[in-house]
Amino acid sequence: MNCLIWNIRGIRSSESQERLHDLVKEKCIKVLAILEPMIALDQYYMTHRLGFQRVLPNLSGHIWVFLAVDVKVECVFDHTQFLHLRVSAPFLSVDVFCSFFYAKCDYIGWRDLWASLLQHLDRVFVSVDWGDHFNSVRVEHLGRTISDHCPLLVSAPVFTRGPSSFRFQSMWIRHPGFLQTVRLNWNMPCHLHEMPKLFAKLKSLKGHLKWWNRDVFGNIFDKITEAESFVRLAEAACEADPSEHSWTLLSRCNEDLARITSMEANFWKQKAACNWLEDGERNTKLFHIMVKKKRVTNKIFHIWEDGTCLTSPDLIQQSGAAYFQRLLTRDPFVLDIPYFSGFSLVISEAEKICIAATPTLEEVRSIVFSIPRDSVAGPDGYSSVFFQHCWDFVQQDVMDAVLDFFQGSPLPQGFTATTITLVPKLRVLMLGRISIPSACAVRLLRAGCEDGAGFHFLLQVLGQCQWYSRWFFWFYDGFGTRGSFEPLLFIIAAEYLSCGLDRLFLQNADLRYRSGCEMMISHLAYADDVIIFANGGSRGMQRLKDFLAHYENCSGQLVNVAKTAMIFPPRCTARRRSRLLCITGFAEG
Repeated sequence: MNCLIWNIRGIRSSESQERLHDLVKEKCIKVLAILEPMIALDQYYMTHRLGFQRVLPNLSGHIWVFLAVDVKVECVFDHTQFLHLRVSAPFLSVDVFCSFFYAKCDYIGWRDLWASLLQHLDRVFVSVDWGDHFNSVRVEHLGRTISDHCPLLVSAPVFTRGPSSFRFQSMWIRHPGFLQTVRLNWNMPCHLHEMPKLFAKLKSLKGHLKWWNRDVFGNIFDKITEAESFVRLAEAACEADPSEHSWTLLSRCNEDLARITSMEANFWKQKAACNWLEDGERNTKLFHIMVKKKRVTNKIFHIWEDGTCLTSPDLIQQSGAAYFQRLLTRDPFVLDIPYFSGFSLVISEAEKICIAATPTLEEVRSIVFSIPRDSVAGPDGYSSVFFQHCWDFVQQDVMDAVLDFFQGSPLPQGFTATTITLVPKLRVLMLGRISIPSACAVRLLRAGCEDGAGFHFLLQVLGQCQWYSRWFFWFYDGFGTRGSFEPLLFIIAAEYLSCGLDRLFLQNADLRYRSGCEMMISHLAYADDVIIFANGGSRGMQRLKDFLAHYENCSGQLVNVAKTAMIFPPRCTARRRSRLLCITGFAEG
């Protein structure tokens, strides 16, 4: 359901009425609230002009609420400064209460009503119960255009949830029978060995834990209600018969309630992914609110595709699936030959021996236990807390799998699987103060490898680093199945980009960024972001553009032009900015 709220004084004009009519049709508005119209209400004219079935004004006539044909309302309280309504509709699972305020402007009029909200204009407030029933509600401030207030578009789109994936719950380890049920399932006979054996055991245990959580562990919220009822019964028994047995039973019931309540706090803490609170500051209600906020921020309400804004959840899903299908199934193309002159990254023999050395059981254990217990689970659903808590009987299988990997065995497909998720992102502008008029900074964002040909470039870089040839099989096997090693190893491949930029700046003095010190600063490199510092000359920027094109043609990685920006100093002229943006094809940040 979409609701539009607008404090508009110019409702008398035809332009305002036309603007409102267009918004109602475009946004599919079911409830429209007009504040401060400053004219008398002509119900017949306004309802037909804006396309609604009926309108409900408040006592003072400063609040008009228009309703669609399928929306029913009951006036709970009518006041000169607000209108409180009970709203029901076939598409609402529950009735909702809506209050629309228009406060008086004098001190006496709004002293009691508006004292705490004086400086928070054009806002929408919802209760906790509202958030429980409509966890995807959002408010969008539209353009002011014909008024000095923003129209507030309140929407609550319906998202259909697909099948949930398995996630290991840290609260399970608090159950008395957890270790026993895991040990019995883990020690079942398995005809596989090493890495395939570990993967098969984790997969089998996943199905067993789903059954155990449903039929044995049970619903944590129902268990809290049951434990609270047991405590009340035990307290009543103590009042009727204050014997030692009654007090012992009450103490046991209180301990069970405290344990289950602590398990609930762990459940919400894990879902909220909140690891900055200390144990003494746990608050279940806080975690619950954080989870609801996280659900809203992680939802994608609209996405742009070829200049068209998609708002339907089905269209957004189809667009994301089609994009990654095109990305991962396109035909490979022939890449250019890399130019390794001046490439300086070489691994010494001592480093090779250290990297290829077979780890010991104590080293593997230290790595496993160094991972925070509240860290996010991997694609298989298991977090570090599972391996740490069950280390006594899973350590041998984990160690055998690690040794199998170091011996060059191919990775099972389940180990190289990953999850593709659309993440909502905001456009962030990078601001900087640069004192040299002719200098500029380029924030370069590299897209992922477009096809399998880029993996050959990675192997060439690894070969130039003089890695052991038997390592190539491990990496190619992981990359051939789009493994999770890809982001880490492409950092090594990006060394070609880094060395190439240094060589370009050494050969072209007019491209160097004058930092005011002896050290030559060419770029800062991150995982998939590169910030290049360059002089703002046209010829130098053209050479930089040509080098980036060479890197694209030989590596298979593409520069994300849509997210790449140029940052200019304040004293850079508009003519120079326009010329450099035209050369590079980037946007100004």
